[in-house]
Amino acid sequence: MSHVLQNLFRKIRSIRNGASRHTRLTLSGLLVAAAVWRISEGVLMPISYLTGDMVHYDHLALTMLNHHVYSYWSTTPDAQVTPGYPLFLALCYVIANLFYPDQHAVQLLVATIAQEVLSVFSIYLVYKLSRRILPVSLATGVSILWFLYPTAAWAPRLLLTETLYTTLLLLSVYLFYTALDRPSVWIWAWCGLAFGATTLVRPTAGAFLLAPVVVWAWRFWRRKPLNLRFGLAYGAVFIAALVPWWVRNFISLHRIILTDTDSGNPLLYGSDPNFQVDQLSKGLHGMSQGALAVQRILYGFSHEFWTYLWWYTGDKLWLLFGSPWFVEPSQSSASVFADIGYAWLHLHIAWVILGLLGVFAGFKHPDMRFISVLVLLLMGFELPFIPIPRYSYPVMPFMFIGAGYFAKWVGALELQRRALTKRSFL
Repeated sequence: MSHVLQNLFRKIRSIRNGASRHTRLTLSGLLVAAAVWRISEGVLMPISYLTGDMVHYDHLALTMLNHHVYSYWSTTPDAQVTPGYPLFLALCYVIANLFYPDQHAVQLLVATIAQEVLSVFSIYLVYKLSRRILPVSLATGVSILWFLYPTAAWAPRLLLTETLYTTLLLLSVYLFYTALDRPSVWIWAWCGLAFGATTLVRPTAGAFLLAPVVVWAWRFWRRKPLNLRFGLAYGAVFIAALVPWWVRNFISLHRIILTDTDSGNPLLYGSDPNFQVDQLSKGLHGMSQGALAVQRILYGFSHEFWTYLWWYTGDKLWLLFGSPWFVEPSQSSASVFADIGYAWLHLHIAWVILGLLGVFAGFKHPDMRFISVLVLLLMGFELPFIPIPRYSYPVMPFMFIGAGYFAKWVGALELQRRALTKRSFL
C-alpha cells in the first residue's frame, strides 16, 4: 500500500513539475518575443519628434544636467511637475553621455529603449498579478492581450510619464500583495518605497499612503488585524521617498509644496463641461488656477446641479475610457497601428466593458477584491481633472485582469449549470 501511495505522489509531483516547466517556457517565450519586438521597434523607430509635454520634460532633464536647475519652463527653479520622470530621463541621458557625449538623438534612443524594457517588465507583472486569481491559461491570455494592446506598444516611444508610472504602479500592487501574503517590516517598507516612487511620477498615487489603514480597518472588521509595525514601516518609507522633494522645494522656492504646482491646470480644465477657455483663466498659474477651478465647481453644483453631476460621472468616464489613447499614424513615426490594424485597436471599449464586469464580479474573490477596489479608486482619482484617454491608460492592465476574471467567472457559472443539468437528468 505504501508503494502505491509513493508512486501516486511521485506522479502528482511529476505532473506539477511538467506543468511548471510548461508555464515557465510559455512565459519566457512571451517575454522574449515582447523584448525582441519592443526593443527592435525602439531601436529602429526611436523618439524622433517632441511635442507638448514631451518638449518640457526633455528641457527639464537637459536643464538639470547642464545647469543643475530643476526648471520645467525656463532656467529658473520651479515645481511644475513632480521629479520622478524627469530624474528617470536625466539618468537615461547620463547613460547615453557615457558613450556619445551630448548627442541628443542618442539620449532619446536610450530613453526609448529604457521605456521599452519597462514595458516588457510590465507584461511580466501583469502575469504575476493575474496568476493570483486566474489559472495559467487565462493569466497567459491576459499577458498576451496586454502585450498586443496597441497603446501599450506605442506609449514607450513617447517622452511621457505613462510607461514609467504604469510599470511602477503594477510593481507597487504586486509588492502590496506580497506584503499581505508574507507580512514583514521589510516587505511593507519596500511596498511603501514603491508607492512613494510612483507618487513622485504622478501625484495621484499619493492617496495610496492610506492603503495600510484601509487594510487594517478591513482586517479589524474581519477580526484579523494587521500588525501596526507593518503600517508604520510602509508609511515611514513612503514619506521618506518624498522628503527630498519637499526639502528641495522649501530651499529653492521658500514654501512647502507636497507634490507640484501644476495640479490646478488639469483641475481647472476639468471643471468646465463645455471645455470653454474663458478670459478669467488666462494668465493664471498654479494655485490661482486651482482656486478658480474650486470656484467653478461650487458654482456649477449650486446652479446647474444635474449638469455638473453628470459631467463628473458619466460624461467624464466616457471621455476617459470610451476611446483608446493614441495618435493618428500620420502624426507619429510609430508603425504599430499599421502593423496591428485599427480594428484591433478599437476593441479597447470591449476590454473596458469586460474588465468592469470582472471588477464588479471580483468583489466576492478575496484576491481580486483588492484589484477591484484599486480600479475604482484609480477611476475616481481622475474624475476631478480634465478627462482625456491618456490619463486612463494606467488603468488598462487592471482592466485586462478584470476581463480575465470575468471569463473565469462565466466559465465557473457554465460548469455549475452543466452539473445541475446532469444531476437533474440523472
